[in-house]
Amino acid sequence: MYYVVITSRLTEADISLANIIGGFMFRANLANQLVRCLNKAPELPGKSRLLSLTGKSLDGYPVQSAYGVQLVSNFSDFTNRAAILGLYGSALTRHLRNLPAGSVFMDIGANCGLYSLIAAGSVGPTGRVLSFEPQLELFSQLVENINRNGFRNITPFNLALSDQSSGIRLNGSTRHSGATFISYDLSSEIWAANLASDLKLASKIVGERELNIKVDVEGAELLALKSLGSLLGRSQTRSAIVEIDQKYLARFGVAPHEIDEHMQQAGFANQTPQPKTRETNEHYDAFYVKPPLEDG
Repeated sequence: MYYVVITSRLTEADISLANIIGGFMFRANLANQLVRCLNKAPELPGKSRLLSLTGKSLDGYPVQSAYGVQLVSNFSDFTNRAAILGLYGSALTRHLRNLPAGSVFMDIGANCGLYSLIAAGSVGPTGRVLSFEPQLELFSQLVENINRNGFRNITPFNLALSDQSSGIRLNGSTRHSGATFISYDLSSEIWAANLASDLKLASKIVGERELNIKVDVEGAELLALKSLGSLLGRSQTRSAIVEIDQKYLARFGVAPHEIDEHMQQAGFANQTPQPKTRETNEHYDAFYVKPPLEDG
């Protein structure tokens, strides 16, 4: 029996590239195995902390999250770990998985895009997701996660939404990116826009389709809701999930009842699930829903 072996001379550059590719695949696989093991132990106490300690050298690799979408790992960030390990509330996730095909979802405070990705799968190719994230590093992660998951129905905006268009400063820590909040700074290159007056493109994308909204902006929720203008009160806008945190709202001189009143004026009823699982009366997701449309 004869064997024919065809060889070619490998250059140092070829070998170096092969080592880089091999190293990437090994570390990406290691990151996924680590996450998979932790997600198989949902009741394991301190698993977020464990992932932070053991995954320090595995940042920047795509991993399969507990929610079924791929996210680029940033294990030093608690928000990223929580998204990967499935530590966020199930009520919002269930709501997003039931969004109707062809509808529009607006994700205000998208972070790395977990909820945008879940919603994109629900609204399908005829629907649209509008994702707003002002922090540039998180916005880059958002765009990468959109591409990693192959979605073509998400439009990301590197903007905050507020009742006034202005430069803003982002205050927070890279160790907990989800706790970043805005303050006004006219000299800043980071921008907040009033959607109703300055971002008419978004309204055109929504058109006459059903619209559902999520707002999580660490205390600036009322400002973001006001930026929507008349869009919030239209009959096509069916639901809004709004993070309520008394301490964060107080930064902007707002109390929870003011958000309730604003939403009621726009035609919403507060249908927050009770009891508030894993949450307190000081911090929870409020579910605002409009009554069913009358036939005809």
